[in-house]
Amino acid sequence: VNVTPMSESIAPYYYYRNKQGAKSNAITIDVGGETTDIYAVENNIPMMLTSFRFASNAVFGDGYNWDADNNGFVKLYKDEIQSILRTNNLVDLDNAFAGILDKKKSSDIIAFFFSLAGNKQVTNLNVNSLNFLQKLSDNKQLKYIFVLFYASIVYHVACTMKARGLQVPSTIAFSGNGSRTLAILSTNDKTLADFFGRIFSKVYGGNAVAIDVILEKQPKKATCKGGILRTD
Repeated sequence: VNVTPMSESIAPYYYYRNKQGAKSNAITIDVGGETTDIYAVENNIPMMLTSFRFASNAVFGDGYNWDADNNGFVKLYKDEIQSILRTNNLVDLDNAFAGILDKKKSSDIIAFFFSLAGNKQVTNLNVNSLNFLQKLSDNKQLKYIFVLFYASIVYHVACTMKARGLQVPSTIAFSGNGSRTLAILSTNDKTLADFFGRIFSKVYGGNAVAIDVILEKQPKKATCKGGILRTD
């Protein structure tokens, strides 16, 4: 069997280019748990591949030797979600949740929260109140956390690209499970494009820039399908 190794950061670009119309000057931002990975191309030629340790666990995880007892997201939603599980007699999920809570690892608890919306037991009962992403989107105070989070990432990417002499990208495409929270900022791609365009404009000297933003609803699919679509 011929196996071609490929960076996880590179694969999404081929999906977005072939299936979502990403332009020839593009960057993919893969937001994971521990790291965010960046891949940049100009005229379809790879120009930059880099990674930094600032990703979803910076928002949801445990820093400074704290645990879930100190995590604001867990404290805010733990009792509510546990009550919904019990009210709907979702015994298996309630038991699983209890086991996860015992370990007091915030990133695992938050991952469980996110997983509920796609769980078959939940969807069969049509329990919409277990959509954690929707809960975060509806909380206007928490939205500022994610505005700051994505502004930080894109600002760092813009500064890195400028330092390396790269052009402003025409397309920013997001992948990785961590990027699901991008919908908390807005579900309107034009709003997101304007937001990130303003950051690039500021970093690159103030001229207005036009940027398209692409996000797959199930971001990990972009990685899987991109690996298949790269044929060279």
